[in-house]
Amino acid sequence: MFEFQSRDKLLSDFYKEKKREVRQGFDKLACKFNLRVTLWKNGLEKTAYCCLIAHFIDDDWKLKMKILAFKTLKHIYDTMALSEIIQRIVSEWNLDEKIYSITMDDPSLNEEMFQQIKETCVRDQGSLSSAHWFISCNFLEDGSREMYSILHKFRESIEYVTETTHGRLKFQEAVDQVKLQGGKSLDDLSFKLESEFDILTSALKSREIFCQLEQIDGNFKLNPSMEEWEKAIALKSCLKCFNDIKRTQSITVSLYFPMLCDIYKKFLQLEKSNHSFLTLMKRKFDRYWSLCNLELAVASVLDPRLNFKIVELSYNVIYGHDNKMQLNEFHKVLTDVYCKYTNGTRNSIASTSVLGDSNSLTTETANDFRA
Repeated sequence: MFEFQSRDKLLSDFYKEKKREVRQGFDKLACKFNLRVTLWKNGLEKTAYCCLIAHFIDDDWKLKMKILAFKTLKHIYDTMALSEIIQRIVSEWNLDEKIYSITMDDPSLNEEMFQQIKETCVRDQGSLSSAHWFISCNFLEDGSREMYSILHKFRESIEYVTETTHGRLKFQEAVDQVKLQGGKSLDDLSFKLESEFDILTSALKSREIFCQLEQIDGNFKLNPSMEEWEKAIALKSCLKCFNDIKRTQSITVSLYFPMLCDIYKKFLQLEKSNHSFLTLMKRKFDRYWSLCNLELAVASVLDPRLNFKIVELSYNVIYGHDNKMQLNEFHKVLTDVYCKYTNGTRNSIASTSVLGDSNSLTTETANDFRA
């Protein structure tokens, strides 16, 4: 007799079967994987959401991605729970020995929290040795802390002319006097306060007006000095590169290299300004660069969309006379990685039919989404 099954049971069985097929496909691949971990909150709710995505190049040299899991966290800063999720998902998909790098791209995690996640995964997950690289976008924010006093002035200035009646009237008067942008109204200037880059962009766009406002409004005491305005210009130029990375969706490890090279080149250009905060930012950036530039360069060359020329040209600008030594080191690492890939490919069975053309897999059963 035919037995009716519930919708949830059918979905669960279908998911388990597809997961088994994809996991078997992963087992047959010779490549390494990048695990991308994305976190976000839903508005003002405390609950956070975590999505784990595997990026890899299959045996036909096609770039693929698969969503491995979608989980909830009681709090976005719960690093222990996040570490446990990463460990469990890596183990479930039998990727313990295939994860080459883990990318964390959430700006709410500071460096200390990120380090806790790294240490927990390395300590408890034997196969996640120190040879695997953990890459974070968080360092993009760190250096600008030297500019907090100026950013605070800009934020307070913008709030003064947008949230107080007196400030709005005086600012409109300053707009009319300067005749900036044909005497547009305050609303047309569209101030933004979402990020440090937005604050700098909004303030610098209205620099002349704020300077004029200081002359006509005795209550306005927040206008930065000439030196602070010049520092803001340099900081905005630097943060623009960081902002471009943060706005790039679904970025894979291989694409970080050319972007980070652009940031390094920007630092080299701005060094001539002799601003102390830029020196501190570059010192911080140099530390991250030394930790991961070779691995990112290798990932870029192995990406079918890129090639060796981008590494050669970038190293030439960044290292100058020392570029040959750095390129030799890069060649050695690249050769080692390539040999491991080719040896693994000879012993593997192509599995692209199992992995298919789809770029994602239903991540969890209905029960997981309700958790």
